[in-house]
Amino acid sequence: MSHARCITPITLLALLALPFTTIAFERVTPPDSSLTNWQWPFVLNWTSESNLEGESVYYIFHLETSYFEEAVSPRDAVVTDTFMNVQIDIPVLSLDDIYEFRWRVWASDGQDTVEALNGEGFFQMVIPENADETHLVPTSVDLLAYPNPFNPATSLSFSLDKPQRVVLALYDVRGRHVSSLASEVMTAGPHIVTVDGSALPSGVYFASFLSGAQSKLVKLILLK
Repeated sequence: MSHARCITPITLLALLALPFTTIAFERVTPPDSSLTNWQWPFVLNWTSESNLEGESVYYIFHLETSYFEEAVSPRDAVVTDTFMNVQIDIPVLSLDDIYEFRWRVWASDGQDTVEALNGEGFFQMVIPENADETHLVPTSVDLLAYPNPFNPATSLSFSLDKPQRVVLALYDVRGRHVSSLASEVMTAGPHIVTVDGSALPSGVYFASFLSGAQSKLVKLILLK
């Protein structure tokens, strides 16, 4: 789970005023200049930064949009994970329009700071028409991985309140699709899906859960 804390614009400027020399990192998803559909939460991720002196690194996240700013959260945050779950609420009115989003991310060890190698990201999002109140409070799902870290396998557990189609997929730290874990209609109740990492190299992976308006991303660590 990503641990984020909000930061003020003044704090953001202070953090960004610092020089930084490390191994470069990049924004990964969503792809630049892409057109995406609304989902909750919306996930943005980037590769990990390696500090040459072996010190811990955190990330400074910033998002700007032509959409209603009060409906997007967070727009500024500091995280330790390499992804950010952004909540984009839909007002109770028909929009059916395309909105622009621009985002940037920096890495810092508390003394030095550097921006992602590919700079500012830009993408567009389609906000659906005929939005209603159900979009404002989308149901959430608990996706748990145990054991984690794991070797060679881990189990993803979740529960559904009604029969629905579930899509589970595994991605690597660069956002590349590794394998499909499930894509089917599942019954209501608890479920367990196994992730087999026996053929995968050690590293960080992400399990993505999608079902209707529900979405979840879990960080997995494979240690061999």
